[in-house]
Order: sequence, then structure tokens, then C-alpha cells
Amino acid sequence: MGLERLAMACQGVDSIFKTDLFQPIIKKTCNLFNVEYKDYEASLNIIADHVRGLTFALAEGVHPSNEGRGYVLRQILRNGALQGQRIKRIQQKNRLDNDNYESFLYKLVNVVCEVMKGAYPELLERQEQVSQIIRSEEESFSRTLERGMEMLNEIFVGANPPEAEVRPSISGKEVFRLYDTYGLPPEIVVEKAREKGLEVDMEGFEREMAEQRERGRAASKFEQGTTLKISVGEDISVGEKVGAVITNQSIIPSKFVGFNKNKVEARVMGWRKVENKELLILDQTPFYAEAGGQLGDMGKIYGEDFAIEVVDTQKSEFGNLHIGKITKGTIVTKTSLPVFAEIDVARRASIMRNHTGTHLLHSALREVLGSHVRQEGSLVAPDHLRFDFAHYHPLSRDEREQIETLVNEKIWENLVIETFETSYEDARREGALAYFGEKYGDRVRVVKIGDFSKELCGGTHLRFTGEMGLFKLVGETGVAAGIRRVESLSGEGAYAYIQRQEETLRHLSEELKVQPLEVGERLEKILEEKRVAEERLARMEEKLASIQAIRLVGKTNVVEGVRVLTSKVDSDRIESLRMMADELRGRLQEKSLGVLGCEMNGKAVFLAFVTNDLTSRIKAGDLVREVAKIAGGGGGGGGNLLKTLRSFETQCTPLKCV
Repeated sequence: MGLERLAMACQGVDSIFKTDLFQPIIKKTCNLFNVEYKDYEASLNIIADHVRGLTFALAEGVHPSNEGRGYVLRQILRNGALQGQRIKRIQQKNRLDNDNYESFLYKLVNVVCEVMKGAYPELLERQEQVSQIIRSEEESFSRTLERGMEMLNEIFVGANPPEAEVRPSISGKEVFRLYDTYGLPPEIVVEKAREKGLEVDMEGFEREMAEQRERGRAASKFEQGTTLKISVGEDISVGEKVGAVITNQSIIPSKFVGFNKNKVEARVMGWRKVENKELLILDQTPFYAEAGGQLGDMGKIYGEDFAIEVVDTQKSEFGNLHIGKITKGTIVTKTSLPVFAEIDVARRASIMRNHTGTHLLHSALREVLGSHVRQEGSLVAPDHLRFDFAHYHPLSRDEREQIETLVNEKIWENLVIETFETSYEDARREGALAYFGEKYGDRVRVVKIGDFSKELCGGTHLRFTGEMGLFKLVGETGVAAGIRRVESLSGEGAYAYIQRQEETLRHLSEELKVQPLEVGERLEKILEEKRVAEERLARMEEKLASIQAIRLVGKTNVVEGVRVLTSKVDSDRIESLRMMADELRGRLQEKSLGVLGCEMNGKAVFLAFVTNDLTSRIKAGDLVREVAKIAGGGGGGGGNLLKTLRSFETQCTPLKCV
């Protein structure tokens, strides 16, 4: 029957939304809007259902985005938000002067967590983060709605020009674009259009929606892949995709021995050629296959008469799959070919520094920012590490410094790094952190760094933190709502980064003719001098604009009772052109309009102004568009500018030109 229907039967109610699974959420929503459940039952039910789904999905690590499941999540959030907007509109009897959205969904997260914490205690761990992500999305949606309303108003202006004899309807395509891009509900478009006396093509909108649903169904279909089967040592035709899994049932699963060995003698258990690359399965290997964010090993596999440069290692059904190219001889096609497998030791060492750095970074982030921090993805490469984590605002400079210092302190303490296997339950009981999206068996591998870090991890690590040498946090940015990303360097990479910074500082100090530690002070002085010079320039431009405006005031012509001014002026900055237009508008005061033109960087630039008493009938933007039409959408030198301005003045009938 499902939990909700069982609860409905046990509690003697006629709807799942009247059970104690939903009622606390609904009551909180009623309090927020100061309404009764019976008056807005449908909208309140939708809000409760959607916020519960959002809370669970976000707690599981799914985040709003513009594609895939993230897009579905974003649409669920927006639909719930719009139900709140609907309640608000009905409350105010559709007389909203401004359809501003007020965030409220995030305020319901704590109720969902409280209701479900008995069965899902992990919700409480992520309550704050989930709430912040929803709030961030709601605020973003509010801005999107505002842009949607602006677009709707532009559509209204285009659909209802003053000289139009017939008022056309708003097309279905336009309604769909407002809904799909800006989240503007069709009912709002209909309400606003009705106020303007316009019809809305809802049939066209439904057709667009149907096409969108069909596109969604087509995009969601799974494509069947091709399973390639070969015998040991059999070559296949060139053109198959690199990375295809060898599926010979006679192959014994490969054994990974790379935690303790960099080179082993092994035997080839499966081989094939794909797009000029060799794919090999060995009975044992020191090559780590890409997993958990750590890149696969590189190195070489060689025998008596051949050598292969391994450029990547990936997981396959039968163990680690070595991908490479022959650099010497050819592979002899016989069963159990003996070879030597040797990893690139220097590259592996760099990867291990960054992987150990990832664990130290994770613990430092939790200590500085709070226990809500949780890994959401990582990349462990030889030259850098990238770490995505749950957090709801950018890191401050002080926070970044604390995190970097804490990691380096643990490096200098030279903590012992231990690895051991235990049961998943015991590992979690002992406080080991589990990475997002990973699936664990009964036995797990734990990496413990002193008393500072303990995580489940199958990757390769150092023996002591001191082997990292140095840690440098070099970047931090947002990648999704509630998800931050930091990039860091360790060891040689961190040292090289600092050297590049020192070289830049040395170059600046030589150019500024000061000591390196005095560069900051000197730059501040230069910026202050620049600010003073810009203020002086602005005052001079204002005076010049005023002088030019005084000379132009007497050059107006009267057309149908409106003074019209057109002139080519000298200006190389749009700001000074605006100052001149403001000065003219102030001096002409009433029943006046004008268009100024100047040449900037070889292009004609026009700026129009209209006095306040004419703005209800004539828009400055429309004047500029008319001039642009006469100018052919562009301009050239002074002669073309003058011709354009004179042509506009000759054609100008102020009350018709818009």
C-alpha cells in the first residue's frame, strides 16, 4: 500500500495530505501565509509534497541544474514556489502591482526533517545545507521571474502599438518561452493580458508544451551499447570505441597489488586492439584504475620483444584495464604471455600527495566551516587536486587562510597515515567519513591520518603527511546552488606556484621601482591618484558639456508645437554625451526632444532625450531606433552623421515618429 496510504487508513482520514506525515508541513505553510487549509487545499498539498521531495533529493546529493535530474528538481522547486505565488495573488484578489516573489519554501525544510527524522536521521545532518540551497534557488527564481515580467511587458508594447487598428493576441510560442525560460506561469500571462485587452493563444501554448514533452521523452531513452566479445589475444577490427570491456569468460579477474608494489611480473590474460590502442588485462597489476576521483596510473608494460606505453588505466568487469600504445615490436598472440608491468613512480607519488591532501583538506574544511561540509566530488591528478563540497556561501579570505594553515600544520606534524580493512558498520561507528555516491560492501578500506582524519577510501596514499611538503589553496568558486569548489596544489606543484608568484612580484617591484614588500602600498597610491584624476576629468567633462549645451539651446526647430534639436557634437565618451543630454533637457525644460550624434572609434553613436512632459507619448529609445533606421543601422564619418541627423529632423513629426 505504501507508507502514506497505510497512514491514511490507520489515521482514518480521506487523503494522504491529512495524515501526520504532511499536516505539520501544511500547518506551517498556513501560518506563513496566514490562510486556512480549506481555502487553498490544492496549492498547500502541492507545496507540502514538493518541499518534502526537494528535501530528500537535496539531502541525497542531487542539485538543481539545467539538465537531467537537476532540471526536474529545479522545475519541482519552481512549481512549489509558484503555488505560494498563487496563494498570494488570490489573497490580494489579483491586484498585485508588482509580482515580486517572496522566498518561503526554505522555511519548511526544518518541519520535513522533524517529521521524518525517526526513519531518516541523516536529514538532520544536512538540514541547514538543504535549507540554504532551496533559499538560494528561490532567490535566483525571484530574479528570473522579474526578468520574465519585463519580457512580458515588452511583448505587450509590441502587441499593442498606438496606431494598431486590430489588437492581436499573445502567441503560444511567446507564452511557452516565458514559462520555459523565465518560469512565468501561463495564468499570470492571461491575467496581465486581460488587463491590457489582449487575447492569449493558449492552444498554441499547449502545442508547444506537447512538443517539449515529446522532446523530453526522446532524450530520456537509453541507448543500447554494444558488448564486445573476443578470445584471448584475438585482434579485432579498428573502429570500435576505446575503453570497450573485454568480456571473455575465460579471463580470471585481475588482482590489484599496487598499494605495496610499483613493478610486478604478470601474465596477459586478455588483449585487443581498438583504434590503434592496445587494451590489456593482466593476472595482477600495480596500475591503479581511475576511481574515487583519483586518475588512473600511467607507465609501461613490456616483454621480451615488445613494449607498451600505458596512457590510462580504467576499471572493467575483469579488473584493471590497461590502455596504451605499442612503442616497440608487436604482442605475441598466445595465452598467458609473460610481461613486466611498471607504473610511472614519480607521477604516482604526485597523485598520492594530492590524494592525502584531499583528506586533510576535507577535515580542515569541516573544522573551519562546520560539520555540515560534505564531499560532493573530487579530482585527484598529479598536478593538482579539485574538491567539491556542500557549503552555502563563498569562503572569506580569513576562512581560506585558516584552512590552508591548518592543512600545512598537519603536514609539518608529519602524522602517520594508516590503512586497514574493517566492516562498514564498524567504520561508521568509529566516525569514518563515507564519500558521496560511493557504494560500499561489507568490508571497507579505511584511511586514518593521525587523529585528524578518518575516511573510507580505496585510493593510494603517502606513509606520512610530511611527504606532502607543502599545501597551497589556489582557487575557490561556486559550481551549483550550495556547492563550492576549491583547487589546491601540493609538493612540487605548490612550490612552483609560489615561485611564479615571487617572479610576478619581482617584476612589479622593478617596474614600480620599489622593494617587493612595498608593491601593495605603491599600487594603492597609484589607484588613489587615478581616482583623483578621473574625478577631475569628470568635472571638466561636465563643464564642457554645459558649454556645448548652452551653444545648442538656440538651434532648436519647432515641429507641431514641439521643439526639436539635432546636432553632431564632439565627444569621445558616452558618459560626457549623457551629461550633455541631461544639461539640454534641463535647459529646454518642456515640450522638447533631441538627438545628439558623435563619432566614437569610427562608429556613429546617437543619444536621444525627451523632456518629462512628453515621455508619456514619446520615448527616447524609440527616437534612437528611428534614427538608426535612417542611418541604415550604422554610421560613418562626420558627413554621414550630419546627413542622418538632418534627414531625421526633416522627417520628424514628433507625435508620429514612435
